[in-house]
Amino acid sequence: MTGNRRSRAGVLLTLLLAPMALGAQSAPSLALHHLRVGLDSATWKDVHESRFLREQFSAFDSVRVEAGGGAVVRHLFTGRRNWLEIVRGAGPASIELGLTTDDAGAVPRLVAAWRRNGVVFDSATVERPDGQRAAPWYLRWAVSGGEGAMLGVELDAYHPLLYRRLAEWDSLPIDLQDRVRALRPHFATERLFSEITGATLAIPVEEIRRLRSELRTGGAQVADEGEGLVVMLADGVRFRFVPAWNQPGLRRLEFYLTRAVPANPIYRLGQHSRLRFGPGRVAAWDFDVP
Repeated sequence: MTGNRRSRAGVLLTLLLAPMALGAQSAPSLALHHLRVGLDSATWKDVHESRFLREQFSAFDSVRVEAGGGAVVRHLFTGRRNWLEIVRGAGPASIELGLTTDDAGAVPRLVAAWRRNGVVFDSATVERPDGQRAAPWYLRWAVSGGEGAMLGVELDAYHPLLYRRLAEWDSLPIDLQDRVRALRPHFATERLFSEITGATLAIPVEEIRRLRSELRTGGAQVADEGEGLVVMLADGVRFRFVPAWNQPGLRRLEFYLTRAVPANPIYRLGQHSRLRFGPGRVAAWDFDVP
């Protein structure tokens, strides 16, 4: 990281930090900011061509996001408190677990706690279009997972300038900073998707071991499941990480819905995935190994 980038990262931490002694407070609880998952090319194509997903299931944004000196188009299913990104391919860097807290000022304590445990971060400001220009969206501290790692973990916090812009739109106080407010302009209440509540992901055993250490440091509830791992976040989101003995990748996504879907239908999206609704205001999206 260059000296300028280090300087910017320090300024960003200051923006978030209420005066506090970092070492004197316990690690705050973690919640889900976003989840990015990779699909095989055939399933990815079917998902992106599905009129049901685009028109009934969720608000679907294609946004050009800038971070770390590069830009990429990201396809987002935006929920009330978190969002899902689906990308093509299930290889290295195809899964990204973005974590946050409901107290923006606590993020620096998390960063400090992880650094004391030897975790190395790459920090950046993520931007997305706002009118005719790119504007700060959220701050990210990405954990260095090593070359070829399938899973990436990062700490995220919506940028203070985002809430300044939101105040011009919703007339609420700038210091009211929470995930619901940050996503409200992009969340479609008339669609079915409300938020991610869980996921099952198959990743290499050595990455599960690394994740176990990182999340215990960060304040998540972690339980061993054989060589796998169950992670429960403060907002009730539950992740199962299972060893990828055969094909690594996504196995299941679980959602909370804005309303129940009559008759509990099942939608087949390509040859390898099924989206099941019900009973009640829940849905599960299962993925077969191609």
